[in-house]
Amino acid sequence: MDEVTEARAAAVLYAADVGRLQAFYESVCGLEVAESTSDFVTLVSDRWQLTLVAVPERDAATLELSDPPRRRSQTPIKLAFAVASLVDARSAALGAGGVVDGAEWTFNDDVVCDGEDPEGNVVQFRSPRRATER
Repeated sequence: MDEVTEARAAAVLYAADVGRLQAFYESVCGLEVAESTSDFVTLVSDRWQLTLVAVPERDAATLELSDPPRRRSQTPIKLAFAVASLVDARSAALGAGGVVDGAEWTFNDDVVCDGEDPEGNVVQFRSPRRATER
């Protein structure tokens, strides 16, 4: 029998501009490229695997992307990533074409806030509360 290894949480996100989203998730969430082709890129950390898949050209022509992106909040799914610092995530997001909101709240042992990637997908960012804040 094969040895069982610990699996990562995983998600697949369709993208009009895979390269732009790749840069965002690398710089804001610390993900690294594990595999890349002309059709997709898989980004990983020890806990996450995010595959960005290029929307087929026939479908990409029908997408209405705006600059700045219009937030896609009417979806039942929101990705959530652990980050070391929300302050650093805000700075990295702005540099990569996204945004991390200013409003923060506490959930479990994390300080949490939402934001969006460069295509308007809503993303949640979580940073551990400091021991003195608990």
